Amino acid sequence: MTEKENDIIPDVINNDTNSKDSLVQALVNNFRDAFNSHDPKVFASLLVEDAEWTDVMGTTTAGKKEIEHLHIYPFQTVLKDATLDVKSFRNKWINDNIVSIEIKWESFGHKDPEGVPIPTIRYGLLNLIATITAIKVEGKDQALKIVSAHNNDYTLTFTLSDRKKVVDKIKHSKNSLYKLPVIERLYETHLTVSNLERSISFYQDVIGLEFGIKDREHNCAFLFAGGPKQSMLGLWSIGMAPIGLKLHIAFRVNINDLFNIPSTLRSKGIIPLNIFEEETDDPTVIPFIPSASVYFRDPDGHLLEYLALLDEEPRPNLEIVPWSEWIQQKR
Repeated sequence: MTEKENDIIPDVINNDTNSKDSLVQALVNNFRDAFNSHDPKVFASLLVEDAEWTDVMGTTTAGKKEIEHLHIYPFQTVLKDATLDVKSFRNKWINDNIVSIEIKWESFGHKDPEGVPIPTIRYGLLNLIATITAIKVEGKDQALKIVSAHNNDYTLTFTLSDRKKVVDKIKHSKNSLYKLPVIERLYETHLTVSNLERSISFYQDVIGLEFGIKDREHNCAFLFAGGPKQSMLGLWSIGMAPIGLKLHIAFRVNINDLFNIPSTLRSKGIIPLNIFEEETDDPTVIPFIPSASVYFRDPDGHLLEYLALLDEEPRPNLEIVPWSEWIQQKR
């Protein structure tokens, strides 16, 4: 079978089920229609059970069910109103049952995750490996099913002139090669503890962090604040070592929850403190941030903090004071 270029895709395929060209034509049409139906199940029906799909972001997903799941989110959001048009395709039979297909596509009607329409028309190239199956489809004896797919979106691809501009800019900028990325937030911190199981229980059951994993080989554990992939706390056992560091970490909370924390801590046998480590039920206000905080210690003496940001302008000229004094100053 020679390579074949098709620029026009008819809505009605060749009814000759023995024609390999008609099988390719049908698969291309079915892919277009499945995309435009925005139905993940219809989309997955084009695949063999152990298919692999690499999307335009370079992420590879294996298995028909997983690929179906992969397309649920985009079909319900960013691609919900999108329409795909096949501009042309070409195919080459590798053997009697396996064919390579390249589909040039364009699509429009995309939205961003917030639902705002994106006017740009996207275009790309979908590379498929498909095989003939013996499964009857709509009365036909044979059909092509996708074994492997690699989708490429060329909408934002740099041209050679674009690349030259970027390279030239780097060459003529003394500082560009030495600039580190802007830090979005602190993701993780770590504490040394004398009793790992006790500390896991404290941070999970008392503080409310989500348990992640315990590494028995290294005698450490990791817990999440705000859910997985948000912030992480690592606990590292130092066993019976006679000395240890006393460290400090802070957990951000809502201001409305802050004032109940001292009484809740006391109900758990924990003494609430101010920033100077003095016992108190009055949150501490740090004006230069500004924030209000309640402090306390964990079983190893690490100073922990519940911190709530205040919706006010920073006032670095003021001293750190208890919340009750802060309120009086504002009156």
